[in-house]
Amino acid sequence: MKAVDFFIIETEKTHFDSDGSIILIDKFENQAKVRQYAKVVGVPRKYKGKVAIGDTLYFHFNTTAFSIDNGNKKESQYHIGDNRFIVPDNMIHFAVNKKGKTLFFKDQMLLKQVKETEEVTPSGIILTIPKPKIEFKKSSMKGTVTVLNEDMGDVAIGDIILLSKYSDYEITMENGEILWLVDFDSMLAKLDE
Repeated sequence: MKAVDFFIIETEKTHFDSDGSIILIDKFENQAKVRQYAKVVGVPRKYKGKVAIGDTLYFHFNTTAFSIDNGNKKESQYHIGDNRFIVPDNMIHFAVNKKGKTLFFKDQMLLKQVKETEEVTPSGIILTIPKPKIEFKKSSMKGTVTVLNEDMGDVAIGDIILLSKYSDYEITMENGEILWLVDFDSMLAKLDE
């Protein structure tokens, strides 16, 4: 199938844990509940890239997210029927081909969050208390590079990166792993740890 200007994706279900029951979504939890990946079933007519039918496309959660309007389910503006959606260029993050290779559309990388560790004295006193997510985002963040765009210079898989605050975009991979999608420009430093 050739789309005029968009990728066409097909998903088994648009939300995690949706068994037909009502899912209440607010703007802060929407991203975590919406599946952000689906199989490519159509490519743009003039597309010359490496993504092919059958690959997995990762996209912005608004692509498949529905809303509730006066008690009625309102489909995404990108919904074209059944479980199919169009994905505009500005909503695409990356793709994973059938061989498992990640194909980035921009200068981005995937990181796994480096969690703060607690130190406990022999008497049981906690020296470092993990901050709630909102407080954590107010400071700089650290992540370990797990998947890298080929053109990232001296950054390598396994490097620990210091990021500017609010620079991550949390994405749930098809295997259930939660990673941060980060623009290369958001990297403040590569740390030696």
